[in-house]
Amino acid sequence: MFLCFCATAQAADFSFCGSAKETTAALQSAIDAGGLVCVKPGDYEITGVTLKSGATLHLEKSARLLSQRDKSGFAGAAKRAIVFAEDASDVAITGEGVIDGRGGAAVIMGHEDERQRGLYFIRCKNVRLEGLTLRNPDMWSCYFRECDGVVVKGVTIHSHANYNNDAFDIEAKNVLIENCTIDSDDDAICFKSDNPDFVVENCEVRDCRISANCNYIKCGTSSYGTFRNLNVHDCTLREGTASKFWDWKKHVPGAKTSGGGISGIALEVVDGGVMENVVCRNITMESGVQTPIFIRQGSRHTGARPSVLKNILIENVTATSSCRIASSITGVAGRRPTDITIRNVKFALTGGGTAEDVAKPVPEQAAGYPENRMFKGALPAYGFYVRHADNVRFENVEMTLLENDARPAFFTDDAAVSQRNCMFE
Repeated sequence: MFLCFCATAQAADFSFCGSAKETTAALQSAIDAGGLVCVKPGDYEITGVTLKSGATLHLEKSARLLSQRDKSGFAGAAKRAIVFAEDASDVAITGEGVIDGRGGAAVIMGHEDERQRGLYFIRCKNVRLEGLTLRNPDMWSCYFRECDGVVVKGVTIHSHANYNNDAFDIEAKNVLIENCTIDSDDDAICFKSDNPDFVVENCEVRDCRISANCNYIKCGTSSYGTFRNLNVHDCTLREGTASKFWDWKKHVPGAKTSGGGISGIALEVVDGGVMENVVCRNITMESGVQTPIFIRQGSRHTGARPSVLKNILIENVTATSSCRIASSITGVAGRRPTDITIRNVKFALTGGGTAEDVAKPVPEQAAGYPENRMFKGALPAYGFYVRHADNVRFENVEMTLLENDARPAFFTDDAAVSQRNCMFE
């Protein structure tokens, strides 16, 4: 057990291993010295460390930072992360090592103030993550909150230990996430907006392999501020490899699997915020996706703020659905999505819908929690249901049924919709 510093104060090799408290103190001391800290192969149980400006934490292959098993000390703590940074600049975590939250030690629904995230960055500038693996925190794996300048490359996330096991939660601007492998029990890529005065903008996600049991690519649910200029492309979506908490067969009409994701692409503004200029293209939904596309403008928490959802392009998407809930584009009175283009998509859909599904009224659910099953059953279309929306364009849409279906391919209600080169079988 030792802590060995290199000749320069700007670099340190770390291989101290004692109690969680002792190891945390030693690692924090190395980080506080500044510069690069190289964690050597081995297992290191820690309570949580804080990155300061200019710090790089490099985890060599077979190095593992392990959250302490006793989680009782996290209640009420502001940091609540294995690695935390606040108001820092030029910070990085790199290498082929692992940060393991060991979140299965106490499975908890709710009580977020008693649980520890994996990585948590608040108001940081120039954050870089590269190469590492994140595993099984108590809740979210990686949260960028009001950050500016984030680059994530080649990161692997496996997170199925607890409830709310999101992979990336992004409330940041000028973001690039690429070549990542994600396997999460909750939302995988989730853009959020809790601060009405912060703009989540200029974000790109590309070349990622995404598995999940909730939403795969999601913008919302928290939507108090502005989302602008988001680009997600060249990603593959498939069912999560584990399903610890879900049993969709009990709750979702026609669900074929107990696990799998709720929506492949979910764009949601329900709290008075703004969403504009979003592009999702070249997306392959291989398996386990219940509803390929879900777009919702609602009035859950709007106050006096008007909400906006406009200028959305979704193109070059293939999907095989795993339930009877169709894709949908819906607004509510006074809040209408507009300028939505769905182009060059090819869906193989479950089918099995009935005449009763067509005749059953669809509840407005203006203040409801936004997700595909919010309308209390299957929708009156097998392809797309569109309500309270303007200038919605479908171009080169091909939909085939895996089973017979009594519903039409499209069902519109108080919506301005155009179709070009749409084929149904």
